[in-house]
Amino acid sequence: MDDIRFADVMQRERERLNHERDEILDQQKQLETQQKELDNKLTEITRELAAIDAYEAAKTGKAAMPIQQPPAPPKSEATIEELPAEPRPRPQPGTRREALLQVIGEHPTGLSRGEIFQRMGLKGNKSAEKSVSNALTALTKNNLVSRREGKYVIGERQVRASMSGGPINNEQHAELHSKEGSA
Repeated sequence: MDDIRFADVMQRERERLNHERDEILDQQKQLETQQKELDNKLTEITRELAAIDAYEAAKTGKAAMPIQQPPAPPKSEATIEELPAEPRPRPQPGTRREALLQVIGEHPTGLSRGEIFQRMGLKGNKSAEKSVSNALTALTKNNLVSRREGKYVIGERQVRASMSGGPINNEQHAELHSKEGSA
């Protein structure tokens, strides 16, 4: 008789646990659906922002600042269905370097790599940070920027370009600011 009661108790416990597991799986599916909907909305907003940036860039003739992309889900968790149907918009070739020259040129004392990430709105976006690091390396090799005391400043080629009416360098920027302060 004890065997029957024990078996009944185990059966009821098994049914309770199965029911609880099914409820959690249902909640998990609902959350996944909500996540996909939010990802789709975020992708659409990103596309609209890119379109606005492209329009403004075309209208003003200036290179558009690259927009910050939302971080992608870890690859181990992404399935084929979750991957976006269309590739995300990428900045035009060279705009990352132009944006870097502009950001660095605006700061006479130079900027550290972390400060550059922060000013460009890329902090925490590993892919964008890697892209900026690669662009900084290329700019350094081409003498468009250099490093002084751990900070990036406008380099020698940029200085020569500014003397012929090109972009201004960090020293000229600092000199202009010091003259404004004494005037």
